[in-house]
Amino acid sequence: MSRRQISGTSGYAAKLMEHLSTVLWHSGDSTDLPDSFWVSVQAAWFTAHATNVLEPLLRAGHDVVVDGWLYKFWSKLLLQGYQRHDLETIFAEVRKPDVVVLLSSDAGMLYDRQGRGFRASELGMHAGYTELNRASFVTYQEQGMQLLEQLAREYRWPVLAIGAGEPVDETRDRVSALVTAALATVGETTGQDGSAYSKEATA
Repeated sequence: MSRRQISGTSGYAAKLMEHLSTVLWHSGDSTDLPDSFWVSVQAAWFTAHATNVLEPLLRAGHDVVVDGWLYKFWSKLLLQGYQRHDLETIFAEVRKPDVVVLLSSDAGMLYDRQGRGFRASELGMHAGYTELNRASFVTYQEQGMQLLEQLAREYRWPVLAIGAGEPVDETRDRVSALVTAALATVGETTGQDGSAYSKEATA
C-alpha cells in the first residue's frame, strides 16, 4: 500500500487529502510561502492520513509499516530553527508509532546511488544553502541524522547501520529482526504509550 494512499473510508476526506497531496508534493519545494505554511499543511496531512488510512487498518488487526513518517520530518524542522516543544504542539494530534527503527547510512553513498533524482528540498533548499549540490546534501542529511540519533538515544530506538555494499535481502532481515524484538517490549523500550502504529522505520 502506498504511504500516500488517499482515504478509502470517506469520499469527502479523500477529496481533501487529494488536494493536500497536490499542494505538498507538487508545490512544497517553493519558497514563495514561509516554512510555517508548509509545516501546517504537512501536519494536516499526517492527521488526515492517520485517521482515514492507518487507523482503519489498525482496527482491522493489521500491522502498519511507515517509512520516515514523523520524526524524519521533525529532524529537518529542527535544523530550520523550530523548537521541540513547538513541534510537539503542532503535531500533537498525529499518532506516534509504537516502534521506531532508525536506519543509518552514509549520506554521500545515498547521493551517489540516487544521482540527480533528488528534489531541491532534499538537497537543503529550505535550510538556507546558497548552492544545492552533493556537498549541501551530505551536510544537510548528516545534520538531520545527528538529530535523529539524539531522539534515538532519548526514546531508546534500535539503530541499524547499513553499509554501502550490504545486499537488500540482508538489510530486510536485519530490520525485521529488530522490529520483532522491539514489538515484544512496546511501551517499555520505545518511550511511547502503546496506542499508535505497530511499526515504523525511519531512514
